[in-house]
Amino acid sequence: MGLLVAVGITIQDIPENLATIIPLYCLNKKKLKSFFIVSGTAMFELFGFLLGYIFLKGAPMELVGASLAAAGGFMVYISLDELLPSAQLKEHLIAGSISVALGIATVLLLGLLGGVSIR
Repeated sequence: MGLLVAVGITIQDIPENLATIIPLYCLNKKKLKSFFIVSGTAMFELFGFLLGYIFLKGAPMELVGASLAAAGGFMVYISLDELLPSAQLKEHLIAGSISVALGIATVLLLGLLGGVSIR
């Protein structure tokens, strides 16, 4: 299950980083500077992983599950409050709807391929 979550987050990180670096590059017109800024934001993910590994290594599954649920809640909130409105779905309804559906279907497919039952 942990591997599936990691793969899902990795797949999600690709368009997220593209959505970060493209406007940044458009503002400063410097590829290397934009790359280093986005790379710096990715370091927070590595730092979070290390903290989670250190503090949750021997933790009960209830605490690990609560941590994953909290992370999922953060991601859902950011998606609904920030990302979807920024995507201007009203102006590009078809493309936005297809993208949201493909994202959900991809994660569900990963779960099915990994043997996780959908309840």
